[in-house]
Amino acid sequence: MKGLKGTSYAKQSFDIIGGGTMKDFLETQVLTIVLISSVFWSLLSYVLIAFAKTNIYKLIIIVGTFALALALLVTTLLILLVFLLQLIMRS
Repeated sequence: MKGLKGTSYAKQSFDIIGGGTMKDFLETQVLTIVLISSVFWSLLSYVLIAFAKTNIYKLIIIVGTFALALALLVTTLLILLVFLLQLIMRS
């Protein structure tokens, strides 16, 4: 769990998960998390297709496009921030 290592929650123990750390819990429950997630998203997709008459392919394309646009925006802002910091440091 690379992203979890640097957080304050990684080494903190929680009573709700048996007194273990969040990192240990997530590492031991990987299969369960993947199975529950797969079932959840499959059921959600089925409900959207069957009852809401949603074209799931359009929804996937819209969500994917939004994710790419958001990633591009964040990358652009980070590049701009680095550029501005370099300008400030030079003067």
